[in-house]
Amino acid sequence: MINENVETETLEVLAEKIVRYATEADEKSIEAANLIREARKRVEAGDAGEITWSSWALKNIKLSPSRLRELQRIAEAEDPQTELERQRMVTRKRVERHREKKKSAPLRNGGGSLEETVEVEDDRQSLIEWARVAPLNQVAQTLAYVQQYDAAETVSDSGQPAGPSAT
Repeated sequence: MINENVETETLEVLAEKIVRYATEADEKSIEAANLIREARKRVEAGDAGEITWSSWALKNIKLSPSRLRELQRIAEAEDPQTELERQRMVTRKRVERHREKKKSAPLRNGGGSLEETVEVEDDRQSLIEWARVAPLNQVAQTLAYVQQYDAAETVSDSGQPAGPSAT
């Protein structure tokens, strides 16, 4: 399924093809996923110099990090077509939930707007999805940052920061 010329193409050409294929039909999405697999193998083998796959991909493949992760999951799947269909189903359900929440989301404490409430939930879902696929050390660093931030934001009645980790 992978083009035989892939191994002789530059990584820059592979990155451009990945973007182009990722925005086309199913067959092209699967081809983009296969190109990602090949590019990753080459970057990890040192073809791009001293750079990690994640850094190289974010810098050279002009797709959102979430789309890049989707394509990587397709590339790693035993049956890429089934994985593509699974991702579409998940996206459809997410859109349906989003639309339902937008219709019926109550405004909390009379503050904010309906759009802000829905955006917070969307951000929460995006963060959860990121945490499922992100390297554990990045998730741990993010959680530590959030805990510090939460502690710094919690202030007692006396105006003093609550908790030992607040600054």
